[in-house]
Amino acid sequence: MKHKLEIDGVRLSYGDKVILSDIYLECTTGSVVGLLGRNGSGKSSLLQILFGTKQNDDCSVRLNEISIKPAFKADKCIAYLPQFNFIPQGLSVQKAFQILGLPIEPFLTNLPELNNREKSKLRELSGGFYRLVELYLMIKKEGKFVLLDEPFTHIMPIHIELIQKWIEEEKTKKGFIISDHLYHHIISISDKLYLLKDGKIHFCKDSDDLKEFGYLKNIG
Repeated sequence: MKHKLEIDGVRLSYGDKVILSDIYLECTTGSVVGLLGRNGSGKSSLLQILFGTKQNDDCSVRLNEISIKPAFKADKCIAYLPQFNFIPQGLSVQKAFQILGLPIEPFLTNLPELNNREKSKLRELSGGFYRLVELYLMIKKEGKFVLLDEPFTHIMPIHIELIQKWIEEEKTKKGFIISDHLYHHIISISDKLYLLKDGKIHFCKDSDDLKEFGYLKNIG
């Protein structure tokens, strides 16, 4: 059974500056939605509003046509990776996996560099490995949808390929909404691509559309 996550009627302003205006976005299980936009375009705010950690009284958030606002309270529905580290740095790698109820062995198989470091505190890892722990846990935890804010930033290329592999594995049963400035990775993994610009959301087929909207430089 396919599931559909929707948000619409999103309006967000700071003073006289309109950030988001009547935004509608949907994602179905089995698909990856890419969300692009320049700094300050409202990408992170939209994900936070969808998840429910940023209040927005005007909008509607629905799962299969049923309101779930705030979404994070809906059982086994949605996981969210913010831009910043959110798992307490004093936790060990092993404890983080135990709390989320996930086996650590498949993760360590993918990242042999972390073998014998299960008991290390997250603060003792490099920033990249700390982020990979959080990414894996959010991508793999039980649920129907995953929101990822800048999952590829500050990650080594070889590990970006690994993240994409994890997403593809889970995509068979989950829906993903992913935002990152590393747009080529977003384009390569997305089934649908959207751009936030001037408070509006625009569907884009490819990089040519991104050039047309001024997100990418049109050379020649």
